[in-house]
Formats: sequence, structure tokens, C-alpha cells
Amino acid sequence: MYSGVIGVLIVVLLFIFSLFELKGLVKIFFTAVALILITLHYIIIYNVSHYERLTLYPFTILEETDIGGSISPDIGQVTILALIILWRKELLGLLQGKTTGGENSVPSSNT
Repeated sequence: MYSGVIGVLIVVLLFIFSLFELKGLVKIFFTAVALILITLHYIIIYNVSHYERLTLYPFTILEETDIGGSISPDIGQVTILALIILWRKELLGLLQGKTTGGENSVPSSNT
């Protein structure tokens, strides 16, 4: 059941990304859907880990059973990277101690 939901969420993210400019409410909606996708993805990985040996590598997952194994992309890590890229300006502002709120924002104190 979770796999079907993840497939739909991936299609929704691709649809939003291709049709809309990711600003304002669209950006927040994209982020919310991406966080749901990440959560469900790692719930599935946790549940599958009870039956198979799973090893997480950067952007890939190695699944091993007694009869063989497979390598698949780690959609969770790819989605996290997409969110970092989407929010890069805000993240850089936080890392540099600046706010991006504009006129009503509280100035940072660099003491």
C-alpha cells in the first residue's frame, strides 16, 4: 500500500515541479508533499529491513536476500537533496545568521 502512495507522491512532485514556479504557497506545498514522501519511504525501508538485509549508501539502497540482491535508488535521499536545493537561499541565510523576512524581520545580533 505504501509503495503505491509513494508512486503517486512522486508523480505529484514531478507535476508541481514541471507546471509551477516554486515560490510562495507552491513551494510550501511541494515541501509538505516531499516530507510525506520521505517519511513513507523510510517507514517502508524500516518494515522491509525485518525481512531482508538492507544497506544504505549515498543515493542507493542495496537489498540482499538468500536468493540474490538488488540495487535501487534511495528516493528519500534524492528528495532531501531536492529540498536543500529548493530552500538553498533560506538555508544560506540561516547559516550566515541573516534573516530573509524583509522589513518586519527581527535583525540578527552578531556580538
